[in-house]
Amino acid sequence: MKSKKYKINIYILDGIIIFGTHIDPYYGGELIAVNPDGTERWRNLLAHDWIESAPAIGEDGTIYVGSVNDGYHPTSWGYLHAVGKLSPDAPTAPDVNGPSNPRLRIMYDYTFKSTSPVGRQLYYYVSWEEKVYTNWKGPFDSGEEFIVKHAFYEAGTYIIRARAKDTNNLWGPWGTLTVAIPRDKSTNNMLLQRILERFPLVWRVVSRLNVR
Repeated sequence: MKSKKYKINIYILDGIIIFGTHIDPYYGGELIAVNPDGTERWRNLLAHDWIESAPAIGEDGTIYVGSVNDGYHPTSWGYLHAVGKLSPDAPTAPDVNGPSNPRLRIMYDYTFKSTSPVGRQLYYYVSWEEKVYTNWKGPFDSGEEFIVKHAFYEAGTYIIRARAKDTNNLWGPWGTLTVAIPRDKSTNNMLLQRILERFPLVWRVVSRLNVR
């Protein structure tokens, strides 16, 4: 079996290595900076796609990088990202609200709300950190809630991330909500019951332990 090879486009500035992740259509899209000693300096999740180009630095310190949503299909499209100081007119980080301890396989409402300092309409992008993301949805009025129904199908801890952009394509910072989903106890009990029914000797031992 041949191992997969992934290209990494990097930019080095004063010993700081800046590169974008390019893994697969579901994992990637982060711009990461690493210090000369190998420690992480910062990372910025730009989108749920691939960082395709090498970063370029403008005179004002703005980092420019290109991404593509899917490199396999002829209908693929890409974006040019500019990472730097946020414009004072950019939308605020969305407030992300919803159950933080949901049950598996049940649909819940999650709400996202951002405001534009200049009253522009907004679009929302949501990453659910489980190979699921929501393409830009909108437009919504500034301060209007964007509601999405979502269900989780595997136990674990997830960080829901959302950001807003306005009709002038000014992007705001990320808002987050951490969700922790325990394993379904009923599923575990059913599995234990099946094991005990298949091995009656084990059932007798367990029963005696319970009596004591």
